Amino acid sequence: MTHTFTPLYERIVSEEMQELREYVRIIESQSHCLVDLEQLQVDLESRIEVELVRSRKLERSLAQHERKWRLMFKNLVDEKEHVEKLAREEKAKVDKLMEMVNRLQTEIHALIKSKVQQHNQHGSGSIHHHHQQQQEQHHQQQQPLHYPRSVLTDRNSRHNHLNGNLNPTATIASASTTNNSGIRLSSSVVQQHHQTQTNNINGIDRSGGGGGGGGYRKDRGNMIGPHEILAYSGSEETIRESNALRLLLDFFGL
Repeated sequence: MTHTFTPLYERIVSEEMQELREYVRIIESQSHCLVDLEQLQVDLESRIEVELVRSRKLERSLAQHERKWRLMFKNLVDEKEHVEKLAREEKAKVDKLMEMVNRLQTEIHALIKSKVQQHNQHGSGSIHHHHQQQQEQHHQQQQPLHYPRSVLTDRNSRHNHLNGNLNPTATIASASTTNNSGIRLSSSVVQQHHQTQTNNINGIDRSGGGGGGGGYRKDRGNMIGPHEILAYSGSEETIRESNALRLLLDFFGL
């Protein structure tokens, strides 16, 4: 039996075939898309895993850094408190030292002021005393001075010996009378200049005894003048030096 296909049947079959081909094409396209999506999923999953590992690592690092910074912050806070405590203690010490320095400065200033006042008073008194001593020395130099008993006795003995006078009683009496009638030189001066005066007297007696005058200043008795005082006490330069030295000693209170 032979089949005879009508045109309608053929047309329907051809349409269905076209639809099937279209479905196949769509399925194939969807299959390709599915494969691509699966590959993309695999890639994304791998990336997600990598990022997950990285994020976990970053989280661990963050936790470590947080602990580290917390510890550093705590150390800095402790150090800040310690430094502030030291600063307060040092400030208290500085305040005490400044108070002590100010007190010592006040005491030193008062001490120096009192010393200066005492020095000024002592210096004015020493200058006044030295001025009085200079006036007394000038007054003594203006008046005739006499040698001490021992010096005059020795001088008169030499004088009488050179003139042929061998009466010691008259010599002693003359020296005693002259010595009691004037201003006496101090014993310290006699001890210091006894040898110098003896040498000067010997030189004067030798120069005066060889002539016809009969001795040293016979016309005025035993009185001596300014030149004899200088010869007895030393040169004029020596007197000035001793006066200057005494002035310095009086000024410094030594």
